[in-house]
Amino acid sequence: MIPRHTLAAILALTGAPALAAPLSIVADTPLTAALVEAVAGPDHEVTALLPEAADPHHAALRPSQARALAGADLVVANGAGLTPWLDRATAALGDGRYVEIAAIDGVSVQIGDGTDPHLWLDPANGAAALAGLAAALGALDPDAAEGFAARADAAAAEVAGAAAQARDRIAGAGDDAALIAVHDAWGHAREALALGVVAAVQDGEGDAPGAAGLSALRELIANGGTHCLIAAPGEEAEEARRLSATLDLPVVTAPIMGEAGLTGTERYLSVFHGLADAVESCARG
Repeated sequence: MIPRHTLAAILALTGAPALAAPLSIVADTPLTAALVEAVAGPDHEVTALLPEAADPHHAALRPSQARALAGADLVVANGAGLTPWLDRATAALGDGRYVEIAAIDGVSVQIGDGTDPHLWLDPANGAAALAGLAAALGALDPDAAEGFAARADAAAAEVAGAAAQARDRIAGAGDDAALIAVHDAWGHAREALALGVVAAVQDGEGDAPGAAGLSALRELIANGGTHCLIAAPGEEAEEARRLSATLDLPVVTAPIMGEAGLTGTERYLSVFHGLADAVESCARG
């Protein structure tokens, strides 16, 4: 084996191009990291600040995470209020070192008269995000820009296929899978995939309902308007199990941030597969 310092010397003498150093990229959530991995490929280091199943709304930036942000070539965050604890740190990053997915051309967080930061649940947003990330990475490593763009296109095609399959499976469940969400996070899936979420226990910031809110949910259930509670894994699923006894509804879970242990495109695809699995599970009763 040729020693690395000898190889570098040979490359310098022959005029052969040296390999670009891997980019260090920090993402706010595991789902954001998966989007970046889908575009960056295996040659770059992508790190998620939040651990699996952590609540993105109510975390706090630790000193070690602040150091990771400071040392990164690129920081990518979802934006739109998903991780408000990160806003102050990202505001200090210079141009070219920070990408907010919600601000990428073609990405929309609008749902009705409001906004919903869980934008990746709409595959059209996912495709736009992948393209925007390819452009941002290409600006940092122009020699690899073509590869970034190709991976983004390939991932977007896979996502479109998975989302279409999920939409068909959700439609196939019919009216037997009307859902109450523990957390009001599924608006983009409701619009893009016709996910049957008819109400939510907690609002978009995760605040619990008062007595009037619970009374309205019980009335909805009594009238036969819902069949299951839907929740993300982790603390939200635990809350769903507590609510299950109160509201007398079974619980289904769907990996809103993708299936733990998966990376890149596969993780993003698991969002849509998992949603369809949850709906079909509810319909089966």
